[in-house]
Amino acid sequence: MDDKVTYVGLDVHAETTVASWGRPHEAIQRLEIPTTREGFQLLNRRIGRKRIWGAYEASSCGFIPYEWLRDTKWRASVIPPTHLKRSAKSRKNKADAKDADMLREHVMAHGELGTEMAEVVVPDAELRDDRELTRQRLQRGGRTSAVKAEVLQLLRRHGVERPPELKSNWTKQHVAWLRGLASGKGALPPMSRLVLAGKLRELEFLEAETQVLDEAVEALARKPRYEAALRRMRRHKGVGLLTAAVLLMEMGDPRRFANRKKLASFFGLTPIRHDSGKKVDRLGHITRMGSPHARKVLNQSAWAFLRSHDRWKAWFKQVAARRGKMRAIVALMRKLSIILWHEAAAA
Repeated sequence: MDDKVTYVGLDVHAETTVASWGRPHEAIQRLEIPTTREGFQLLNRRIGRKRIWGAYEASSCGFIPYEWLRDTKWRASVIPPTHLKRSAKSRKNKADAKDADMLREHVMAHGELGTEMAEVVVPDAELRDDRELTRQRLQRGGRTSAVKAEVLQLLRRHGVERPPELKSNWTKQHVAWLRGLASGKGALPPMSRLVLAGKLRELEFLEAETQVLDEAVEALARKPRYEAALRRMRRHKGVGLLTAAVLLMEMGDPRRFANRKKLASFFGLTPIRHDSGKKVDRLGHITRMGSPHARKVLNQSAWAFLRSHDRWKAWFKQVAARRGKMRAIVALMRKLSIILWHEAAAA
């Protein structure tokens, strides 16, 4: 009996964790513990067995619970929430204990019967830390674009138009004009001037912070671990340092992908498949089940890649004529991801 695996489902939250455990055909036992290293050690003593396999859903708690499970010599799995099958009834009757039971059943079915189970590939501590940098740089870029849009919307609501001598937005002259509006030079009412001044200050902070992050990304690219791969990825026109760095950080070890289909699935660039009876539809929306950070930079880079390569531009026009521009750009994102994956794996 001692060679049997005890399966543990863990519903992990910031403060507490509910554990549900048992071997096949055993009655389920449960325990609520604090989400701390000591709490997980207490759980290990309470279960009191050698062969234990614990699983929890990927969440904002990150991989710290995974490390605690490994410290207790358990086999540990982090399950992507998008790969857990939940019925409509279970979604309307959610409870921590039920979620822990469901995770236990999920990992037990895989361990005992070989059913399908997706697991998050847990990166090492250095990669997790480096990934924080590239994700923060993306977030800062997104917030900068949002603030600029908010400024233009504010002016539009008050009917304030850019002077004709200013040919484009966000040049030095345009920003100087905006500052003049915020200081009272123009038709903007007082409260809106206050709001505009605040947004300009936020924009100034974001741009300074972006500069700091860009310098950190450049330093990251000089690490021996990434240097060769990033250099090869950036050989392609339209692929900048940030795009290459984000993709490499999200992929981790590029050699872990057995083929291009697994890579596209990881990035969420495979179409949803729906076969029912005589109805066959393999060209639906993409799953979007992978890294949204990778898809964002792939989308931006695909457009730049398109402008830089006449051969791909001709290919894009052919695909767009048959399937539309949106599907064509997604197809190009997939092809670009495969090209860059090969470059990274060959480094």
